[in-house]
Amino acid sequence: HASAASIQMDNNGYHLLFWGDFYPRSGNDQLLGLRAQFSKATAVKSDVLAWIKSTKADLAGRYRAFLLHENGDAWIWGDRYTSLEFFYRHANQNVLVADQLEPLFSGGESVSYDQSALIPFFTVYGNFCPKKQTIYENVHRLGVDEILFVSQGDLELINTPFTPQATADYSTSDLDTYYELLK
Repeated sequence: HASAASIQMDNNGYHLLFWGDFYPRSGNDQLLGLRAQFSKATAVKSDVLAWIKSTKADLAGRYRAFLLHENGDAWIWGDRYTSLEFFYRHANQNVLVADQLEPLFSGGESVSYDQSALIPFFTVYGNFCPKKQTIYENVHRLGVDEILFVSQGDLELINTPFTPQATADYSTSDLDTYYELLK
């Protein structure tokens, strides 16, 4: 179990940062298995995405993660369910990312409200916006299984496709046995 970790990757200028509570699924508390093996100074995007997906599968918990490259590229993602908030905004050729809304408006610019997000905010119990929205225009939340890729001031939101696990065909006798166990 760890609350934060910073790992200097041994290959080609990558640095990995974790925030939050995370647990290796294997039961081994060592984070050595998180070292990526990228073959080039700037890895092919599909290689990095595959590595991020396998890392998410290997870790449990509630965390935020950053994979930074010395050339300024950044990959930002959360745990399997994006349990901790990640807000982001693209403004004036800058990409701002924070775990709270206030730092995204530190430049003193005027704030506009997103009318489509205000409707559920004021009508749904608990005053919450839908998961990927905020009440502010051009300020978004990172959604489940999304990865934010930032390169040279450009922002790309990458959706990792959901792959359901295979299910088995259960017979009536299997279901009866299951029912008996839960009585």
